Amino acid sequence: MKRIIAFILLTVTVLSAFSFLSLTVFAGDNNATGGDGDTHPAAQGYGWYNSSQYLYKVTLYVGKSESASKQSSLANDFYCVGTVILKKIGWEVKSKTVFGDGTKVDYYSGASMTRMQNPYIISDSGCPKIPIACDGDIDEVKAYFGSTGTMNTLLNAIASQNGTTPYGLLKNKTFTIDGRTKSGWSEEQLLPNGTANRVPWVIIYEPMVVMHLKDKTSLVAFTATEFA
Repeated sequence: MKRIIAFILLTVTVLSAFSFLSLTVFAGDNNATGGDGDTHPAAQGYGWYNSSQYLYKVTLYVGKSESASKQSSLANDFYCVGTVILKKIGWEVKSKTVFGDGTKVDYYSGASMTRMQNPYIISDSGCPKIPIACDGDIDEVKAYFGSTGTMNTLLNAIASQNGTTPYGLLKNKTFTIDGRTKSGWSEEQLLPNGTANRVPWVIIYEPMVVMHLKDKTSLVAFTATEFA
């Protein structure tokens, strides 16, 4: 049995279970900071965001072997299954909103930041508020992203994005279980079910807000890493 390994990347201090990702990020002064007043549109000449317009960039990883752990390298010992943008129901992300294409793992593996051409955005009524920036509760966030139900919601979305099933994403990949390395392991051994899966899953959730820049036209959704 393997549990889901979940952790959160917060807006200012980045906390990671993987040693090569552990660091503190300090956001610099730019046109998205400062100003007083409410959020529509705050002080003259400044950018602003709505606390209700929050998202998470969520990436799923699955271990290449049953021995993969929090101390293992995400880049080398896990497969990246896919990334989706998650938001709460009740508002829509405007089509002109710009997203960065990478995740924290990509950037700290040397990838440059480019524009995401076709962000895959899904909505869920249970999507929790972001702590601090949107008055969210960290325990609610941990509970939401640490559940098998959430994992499967996201996995189904990634599979749909790729025109397949969750098992279809994995069945041709090679995994090492019980000392044997092969593809074609059963769904029960691979998919996150909380009881029988033999390989570990990692969910990385990076909080985002939609920043309305000071030109009052440009919209940018960014994670803490991209903002810094």
